[in-house]
Amino acid sequence: MESRVASARAQQIAAQVLSGVGMAAIVGGVIDGFAGSPATDEATRNGAYALGGAALGSLAAALVLSTIATAMAQEAREELFDWAGGCR
Repeated sequence: MESRVASARAQQIAAQVLSGVGMAAIVGGVIDGFAGSPATDEATRNGAYALGGAALGSLAAALVLSTIATAMAQEAREELFDWAGGCR
């Protein structure tokens, strides 16, 4: 039970970190797009594509991790509830 709780907590932290990285990539892409000229500069355009792809990948991974962590935490809560009921 404790390993499930620890794993769920680690997954929640990883999801939060990945969300932060994804948001930073989005901000970087927007700044890159406004600071450069993506219409004429191929390097700026490729950088924005890379940042956008990294943002989407990070946010998708964060979504999956948060979904799994929520389910794992719920299982641990139910197991703890069942254990506590047997102590009466």
